Amino acid sequence: SGKIEFKDSPYWEIESNKAILILDEIFNKISSFPALRDTLGSVKSLKGRINLSSVNISGELAKPQNWDISAYGSIEDAVYGSSKLPGLVKIARGRLESDDNKIIFDKFETSIFDSKLDTSAFIERIGHDISSADISVSGTLGKETLQWISKELGYPREETLSAPVSITNTRVLWQKEGKINAAGSAVINHGPKIMIDLEKDNKALAVNKLIINDNDSNADMAFKFASNLIELSFKGSLNEQTLNRMFEESSFPRGWVKGDFNASLRLDKYQQSSVTGKLEGRNFIFPLPLRESLKFKQAVITGRNQAINIESAELVWGENNLEGKGFLRAAPEGIRLDINLKSDEINVENIINIFSSSNESSQNNNKTAGFKKPALRGIIRVNAPKLSWGRYSASPANADIILANHEVQLVFKDTYLCDIA
Repeated sequence: SGKIEFKDSPYWEIESNKAILILDEIFNKISSFPALRDTLGSVKSLKGRINLSSVNISGELAKPQNWDISAYGSIEDAVYGSSKLPGLVKIARGRLESDDNKIIFDKFETSIFDSKLDTSAFIERIGHDISSADISVSGTLGKETLQWISKELGYPREETLSAPVSITNTRVLWQKEGKINAAGSAVINHGPKIMIDLEKDNKALAVNKLIINDNDSNADMAFKFASNLIELSFKGSLNEQTLNRMFEESSFPRGWVKGDFNASLRLDKYQQSSVTGKLEGRNFIFPLPLRESLKFKQAVITGRNQAINIESAELVWGENNLEGKGFLRAAPEGIRLDINLKSDEINVENIINIFSSSNESSQNNNKTAGFKKPALRGIIRVNAPKLSWGRYSASPANADIILANHEVQLVFKDTYLCDIA
């Protein structure tokens, strides 16, 4: 039973004790009307059926996205296609419930591309706005899904997990103001077990615990990025065999990291920063929010009080092989550094391209999160056989990079600039 009121904006109400919705027909009908087609958004296809034991619908007839819907029932053999997804999402079965205050998806048996997941979600809403979501997921992620996730997140191939990945007891809590809590565990096929507990809001990102464990490795890590705080801890060992089993492929040899290291950097009160312990490794990758990650051939660092001592470091960044040693120390005005850096030929344009490729997104992320950039002061002594910038070159490039307040000075001590001494 129901009614339609033909006003300026036609309005309808309908009540039913039982209803079967054929999604194929509903999708085709909406697609055939130009006035309703925009409500589909990125949806390219929709199939399946929803069996409802009761349903109440009301709202402006031409605005289905704003309808008030109370419904109880189940979904069967649904297929969803979107222009934003590389494949179809299939729901074999699941129970659903909806009213003005909540939406419940219970025990949804879902296939996404080459993955199979059992998902439940409790969504709270105020009017038509979602205020929070509590999602539980278990299942298996396939190769195609993992590659798509890495691509969407902008991760390089060497950071794509090896498939399949079995996830259990994974729970995600989301709130409208931007706060996210996530915790769960995963087992990589023929690889280690991973446990993670993280939280994020508009002011901070904290991985409270990240554990990687198998017969060869046992590493316990944590880090936090807040507006005025950067924290990092690592305890245990992470070996090459484990890393090779974790990731799909690598263009750089996987190595190892071991130690017991803790660092806390206070960006509002640098003198309250602290560093303790030792960390060493070989052939490992340190991801950066840039086109190129840092690839360490070897490194040994120690921490004491408010200083990090780089005893030795050999790394690859972009096209450059680098060797460095020195120290970084927290001082009242910021981070003071004194580093000796040896490099092969340096092309300035390549370095600019590495930064400019992600400069805009990094600035947007920093503004959104409210992160404060560390204040750097000190000197980097560079020794390179040649430095080139377009048609200009300096050879050799023995220079001091002096980091001062609001400026960077490049002081050449002895060089030939375009063959001029």
